[in-house]
Amino acid sequence: MLEGLKSSFSTPWHELVTPNTGDGASSVLSGVSINAGITQGLQSSEKNRSGAGTQGDRASSSTLQLGVRYNPTSYWFATFTVYRYLRPSFQQSWDPDFTYSFGYDDWHPYTFSLIYGNFTGNRFAAGNGIAHSRIEQGGITLAYKFPLPDLLKPIFLMGNGDDLMCSASLTLVPRFTDAQSAVGNNKMNAGFGCRYTLPSGWYATFTAYHYLRPSQQQPWDPDFVYGFGYFDWHSDAISIQYNNYSGNRFPWRTHAPGTGTFRAGSISISWSHSW
Repeated sequence: MLEGLKSSFSTPWHELVTPNTGDGASSVLSGVSINAGITQGLQSSEKNRSGAGTQGDRASSSTLQLGVRYNPTSYWFATFTVYRYLRPSFQQSWDPDFTYSFGYDDWHPYTFSLIYGNFTGNRFAAGNGIAHSRIEQGGITLAYKFPLPDLLKPIFLMGNGDDLMCSASLTLVPRFTDAQSAVGNNKMNAGFGCRYTLPSGWYATFTAYHYLRPSQQQPWDPDFVYGFGYFDWHSDAISIQYNNYSGNRFPWRTHAPGTGTFRAGSISISWSHSW
């Protein structure tokens, strides 16, 4: 545990100046990976989707995506993804032309991560006087990862190499749009989630959220998100996943129309390559 805490946010500067000679790509593309995929929303109509301004339901539209990720050193990273909508007329103001994120993310247990991510309605052609991206509407997330306690492993694990990794997080969105299109400040939520994985690559994940100021939660802000599927992190591999980031609500709460149902999620097929 102490080793994980000590290594969080470490920066081995020598990796920036020492060439990677492990393959023929030299050091030019070292640390670079690309991802290409197609996402199909399960809803037949998008008329009742929930959102306002540049913020709303995430990842339920049918799109083609092409993304690039760069790890310059250790677990520091930056990503940039562009989207092509298969039904352009259905693209909403909060559906992005591109998204981006950067920060530090170590997958090992007992480590912290700090990530900025912007998945709002970023635009390449924003128009006169309109920002291509509102940086202040992205989210800053501090998270801590930890494994399932040994006492609970006989209950939740089958013992065939499966694993359950959990995390606790705190996210701050400096500026946000509410359902009446007004702008608010400093929306915060605390999250707790776990990811169950099998050695074969199959997985399931679930994360619940609590909004520190409940009045700031919008119809598209979920009580929980979830996903499952097959994920292979190796280069030149195919992954198939279902994800639901819509305005899901716990059974004792009512979700908004067009969001918070299984069909508000999407299925994606992706391919990745790394150097």
